[in-house]
Amino acid sequence: MQHIFGNIDADVRPRPRPEQLQRLAATAAQFGHCSKITITDCIKRHIEAGRVFVGVEGDELTLPFAVSVVGNKPFIFSSDFPHEVNNDTCKQELKELEENPRLAAADKDAVRYRNAERFYGLATT
Repeated sequence: MQHIFGNIDADVRPRPRPEQLQRLAATAAQFGHCSKITITDCIKRHIEAGRVFVGVEGDELTLPFAVSVVGNKPFIFSSDFPHEVNNDTCKQELKELEENPRLAAADKDAVRYRNAERFYGLATT
């Protein structure tokens, strides 16, 4: 199975750029996946099929909104480790995720490890 993996960078681009969404829709249409539905529905279909994953950090401002739109299935905690970050900053990011009142416990678990288990095909806990 082919995966699409990207990152949200709330400091620079809180939403995917239009050309990224157009490219995703064009690619999906090319393979006959989403030719007669909206881009949002196309993305949701690929998320449900386990083909789209998005790396996020703990302090992502747009994560609660994104979860409200597409659910928690595509989001995986990620960092630029060992570039730009260290163990302490990763721990701080995880703490910020845990303290986010706009995310449910199931959303936090999905971001921290459940979605990574699915992405890597690991046995779930």
